Amino acid sequence: MTEFVKTEVRGTTGVITLDRPKALNSLNPEMARAIDEILKQWRDDDTVAQVVIQSSAKHFCSGGDVRAARDGVLEGRLDEVDTFFADEYAMNLDIANYPKPYIA
Repeated sequence: MTEFVKTEVRGTTGVITLDRPKALNSLNPEMARAIDEILKQWRDDDTVAQVVIQSSAKHFCSGGDVRAARDGVLEGRLDEVDTFFADEYAMNLDIANYPKPYIA
């Protein structure tokens, strides 16, 4: 996956572990893409009955990395920031409509 997203299947449970504790596990574009990709794989995998997303540390996740977004805006990378949040919100919609139990 990525440096900050680890995945595994334990029995019938797909496990996603966020591992970016220095940023309180806020999502960056690579993390959002990795989560979206694995959820698409597991959607049609009959060996995965449910998905658990967790943190490797005490902080879970509050969403997109607003600090990086702010820096992007200040540096004039508005399209990049807009694309990230559009992708993140599309992923959130997919999670809301996921056909298997999704436990956070």
